[in-house]
Amino acid sequence: MKEKIEWVSIIRGITIMLVVIYHVQLVDMSTGCNHRFCEMIPQVYLPFFMPVFFFISGGLVYKSRILRDCGTIEFYKDKFVRILLPFIFFVTVYFSIKMLFNSMVKTPAELSFIYYLKSFVYYTDYPSKPLWFLPTLATMMLLYPIYKYACERDIRIIVLLVLTVAFYYVDLSYIPNVFNIDELNKYLVFFCLGIVFFQKEMYKYFTSVKTLILSALLYGIVYCTELSLLKSLIGVLLTVNIGFMLEKNGIATRIFTLFNDYLLQIYLMSMIFQGFVELVLWKKLFYNETFVYVFYAVNIISGLFIPIIITKIIKKVPIKFIRLCFGLK
Repeated sequence: MKEKIEWVSIIRGITIMLVVIYHVQLVDMSTGCNHRFCEMIPQVYLPFFMPVFFFISGGLVYKSRILRDCGTIEFYKDKFVRILLPFIFFVTVYFSIKMLFNSMVKTPAELSFIYYLKSFVYYTDYPSKPLWFLPTLATMMLLYPIYKYACERDIRIIVLLVLTVAFYYVDLSYIPNVFNIDELNKYLVFFCLGIVFFQKEMYKYFTSVKTLILSALLYGIVYCTELSLLKSLIGVLLTVNIGFMLEKNGIATRIFTLFNDYLLQIYLMSMIFQGFVELVLWKKLFYNETFVYVFYAVNIISGLFIPIIITKIIKKVPIKFIRLCFGLK
């Protein structure tokens, strides 16, 4: 089990680093737009980096809950504390930051209690936009009894996968986008695939250099196509293979498992500090095109390591409720 957890930790560490890189913004004053290379780098992994999160989340639900026959009520209580409580707390944090720096942020917030309440339900154009992953994941967790039921028989698993694949192609844009519901279908299929992948131990087939090269070649072939589901799936499998390859490298294991230990906290706080680098250090104080790559690195380092430092401080706080708000036990 230890071996399996290590490669999963590496994958999660890699993916949170890709999330931070994706959020790098450094405006070019001559155009008023983000630097082109900041936009181009994430395009390589854009089709699969978020599907990987849901894929691994589904796999871990199987390993830690379904396989142990965890009760539904117990599961819901745990996920409320682990997912929704940090979400509620950080919606408030993001809303407060928007209020304090409304003149500097790119999307000013409305100073009203109704607007604040709507931030928990609607995310586009609201302070809660960076946190969309948590309510989307929580919605998937509500289907826990269905996952348990499906895992009892292979035919049920097949039916579940067929339904989620079909659901992937359903257009949900016509319904009100509450709790990010109109993107649920784009990620639910990967959550369920993760459950099946771990249940059948399919990761055993993605541990060699040959499968790594094959996955990379297939991803390169489908990358420029419109086959979005296939492209994301191959990207997920490529990431699994990379995780196994890096597991053999002690330095890489230590680096990426470190990020994994603070995965949720980096996700919750990284954009705050990346925004500070972009809007204050780069745009207001030290703007100089000569140092754009330096600030690119500073942006990434800030997004990864400042949340880790803060989390280590919060761990020492004796008040449990505060620790829970930061996703800590």
